[in-house]
Amino acid sequence: EEYCKEFLVHCQYYYECPETENPILVIADDGCPEEIQYCDLESHEKECKYSWIRCPFTYRSNSEHKVRKLNWQAHKEVCEFRPTICRYCDNCQPFMELNDHEQSCPKRPVTCDNCGENLLQKDLQSHKKTVCELESINCPFYKHGCKTNFERKELANHCSKEMQNHLILLQSSHDKALIEQQNSFKSTLDSMQNAIMNLQSQ
Repeated sequence: EEYCKEFLVHCQYYYECPETENPILVIADDGCPEEIQYCDLESHEKECKYSWIRCPFTYRSNSEHKVRKLNWQAHKEVCEFRPTICRYCDNCQPFMELNDHEQSCPKRPVTCDNCGENLLQKDLQSHKKTVCELESINCPFYKHGCKTNFERKELANHCSKEMQNHLILLQSSHDKALIEQQNSFKSTLDSMQNAIMNLQSQ
């Protein structure tokens, strides 16, 4: 037993980081080169600078990336999980997700493809829906029958020119709705009368 304590051995960090599902020891090119007496192995491994540590940047992800302790300073500058600040909203994102985030960031400056106005991405949809003078819109009387489509800046002119037609369409639409309502009431009344007659005949 005393003889065994003097054996020179390599620590576990002489090898590649073993896979969980296939823990086969493979000598690493960048592993711990020291040969240690067996009796000092445990204390050496506690302090070995070649030991594996989990990258702290992966704790919020499902990934578990390991790096050698002595490589940590260099690794943290290039780690794909390193926290990175969005240049638009100042939110922190993993580096690997930063590009996708910035493309969809609500505070990213964009330009309206209709009128050329500069605004934030979060305001673009509202701008086109309610403000943009060059956005193509339907006539306010579209559901009543005016199927005209024009740029928003033409709205006042269109409504002024088509006022008489709009009034005619509005009256026709209301008349149609009234007839449908009357028919519905008549159908309901007929059903109730038939039900009463059936009850009386029993």
